[in-house]
Amino acid sequence: MSKTKKRVLIIISSFIFILLYIIFAFKLPGDELQLIPKWTISVTKPSQNSSFDSKKFAFKLGQILGYFTEEGDVTLSESFPYMATISDEYWTVFSSSAENLPIFNNNREKIGTIETAGFPFFTDYGNFIFLPGGMSFGYLDDDGKRLWTYEDITPITSFYPYEKGIIVGFAEGKILNFDYKGNIIFSSVPGGSKYSVILGVASSEDGLLSACVSGIDSQRFVLMKTAGGQTKTVFHEYLDGNLREQTYVKFSKDNSKVFYNEKNGLGVVDIGNLKSYHIPLLGKILSIEEMEEYNLFFVLTKLEGEYRVYILENLSNLIGSYVFKGNNGFILSDKNNLYTGVDSTITKIEVQR
Repeated sequence: MSKTKKRVLIIISSFIFILLYIIFAFKLPGDELQLIPKWTISVTKPSQNSSFDSKKFAFKLGQILGYFTEEGDVTLSESFPYMATISDEYWTVFSSSAENLPIFNNNREKIGTIETAGFPFFTDYGNFIFLPGGMSFGYLDDDGKRLWTYEDITPITSFYPYEKGIIVGFAEGKILNFDYKGNIIFSSVPGGSKYSVILGVASSEDGLLSACVSGIDSQRFVLMKTAGGQTKTVFHEYLDGNLREQTYVKFSKDNSKVFYNEKNGLGVVDIGNLKSYHIPLLGKILSIEEMEEYNLFFVLTKLEGEYRVYILENLSNLIGSYVFKGNNGFILSDKNNLYTGVDSTITKIEVQR
């Protein structure tokens, strides 16, 4: 790279960091919560001569995937032309005719091959492959071998792996919960709407609670509990408006609340007293990150080319937000740090109180 290009890159990077500092270095209510930028890195430039023994975080921004550390080292940066999947341990890239795909670990070492044709999906709870047609999926071992397959006659519309198993929603309105041996733990059909479809589904990590957004025309949020081999609805409510796309649903880490995207923002249910809260937010909810130490939740939404991060304290107290523009973005939390990715950069933000 020429000296001129290096100088331009330094100027641009400095400008981005200063801008982010102006945006993020402010105090919020609630015992003076502070968001303090620590560093901004370009994901297109892997770090040189660094120790990569630290914990690695996976990222995917546009057509670039890789790993970074809390110190700001980019340990792997890989561009891809079509599609890709990545977890904190494994990654691969693929096209529409995916077959005989190599599996790489986070050190770029090839550790296996997926011989089954389909679309892989890597998660922190295991690796999967969706078979052509969208109605079946397989569970893979770390080497890419398919251990078992579930086949259905209706399309899969939502898919959520968790510690104890996998919960799956279908276009016909059915929910199936599997263990990692392929056994069905329970099945449910929430119903209650004119058109049955499971738009979003999730489970608590212990597998005892599950929740979904289901149906179009009289769309509902449904919370279920499994006990004694039976699954029963313990809470439900009809929602205003109708979402017609895959919808975000997630339990808090302590299973005390469950969040879901609804037409006009965020729905929250307190599982202890089965009371619901509705918080108006702009855009579609992409992810929710939790910071247990401060009882904070960071909600990432997108509306056209604008991302928003809303900050919730306790159950439903909205204490602040910030906005950034870009084509691609994500948030990720670890301990008291929040990582914000936008296009080709990632910023580490330290949360203090």
